[in-house]
Amino acid sequence: MKIRNTTGTFRTTFEIPVSSEKYLFDQSSLWTGSCFTENLGNFFENHAFRAIVNPFGILYNPASIHCSLTRILNRDFYTGEEFAFFNDKYVSFDHHGSFSNVDKQIMTDTINAQITRSYDALTNGSWLFVTFGTAWAFRTVANNKIVANCHKMPSSAFERILLPFDTLVSQWSDLIQKIHKNNGNLKIVFTVSPVRHWRDGAVNNQQSKALLINLVHELTRAFHFVSYFPAYEIMMDDLRDYRFYADDMLHPSPVAVEYIRERFMETYLDNTARDILSDISPVVKASGHTIMNPESDDGKSFIYKQLDVIHWLKEKYPTLSLNVLEEHFKALLHSR
Repeated sequence: MKIRNTTGTFRTTFEIPVSSEKYLFDQSSLWTGSCFTENLGNFFENHAFRAIVNPFGILYNPASIHCSLTRILNRDFYTGEEFAFFNDKYVSFDHHGSFSNVDKQIMTDTINAQITRSYDALTNGSWLFVTFGTAWAFRTVANNKIVANCHKMPSSAFERILLPFDTLVSQWSDLIQKIHKNNGNLKIVFTVSPVRHWRDGAVNNQQSKALLINLVHELTRAFHFVSYFPAYEIMMDDLRDYRFYADDMLHPSPVAVEYIRERFMETYLDNTARDILSDISPVVKASGHTIMNPESDDGKSFIYKQLDVIHWLKEKYPTLSLNVLEEHFKALLHSR
């Protein structure tokens, strides 16, 4: 019995067309969507790319992501009256729970600041990366509002629905046209999260992913500046083995995330951007080290070495934003 494919391996790899449009290190980008958005977007943000990641927090369904981008594009700021009060704090049905706060004004200011900074990225930036997680959503029984997060409120306050395909195509087509009218240089890349939403059930999860994939392909056919990166297909076919999953058997393992990220970089990054990532990765990795005694000779030597590398990077790449990394190491010198 022949069990190997034509490459002689136990995997079914496939080619991804290399994008003619390149994601350059000095271009502004906005990343929004599911937790897989953060697997990719946070990496680039941490490596000094001008990336804004999930300005409304993690969002899973296309309707909530559409709502967030619409409010950003229209600079539709929050007044606080839209927030609900639950478990001694204010929550927003449009946002992840990380934005919740006991102080309504602080929460309002924080959310509106994210709209302001994201508006500039959306209207003047070069890239918008969107990851859909599930087509299943919850809406409030009281006013039929699709929510991004139920914030652990009683289940009786919501009903679960599968978002209608035709409505999503219409809504997203309209939004993409409006975004393009405001920023004709923006490239949009969609992905479908490889994370299985097991709470939806095995069959319902597959129905959801199929709807999302069809939605994305409708949009890529309609707009020449919209493309699709097959993160879901890489996980389901190229990495079809539970050794590439985390302990919950649902999320990609760190190895799988790194592999998918590498395929993404092969598709969208040019050689210069890849060289920059190679140069900056050691100091980013060093920033995650725990220095037990920063005042010791070894501790100081390590910190000054990283600051020297950052200074070298600034000279080599003058437009690279390294302030966060630099301040991190300078703060260690004065941590005691």
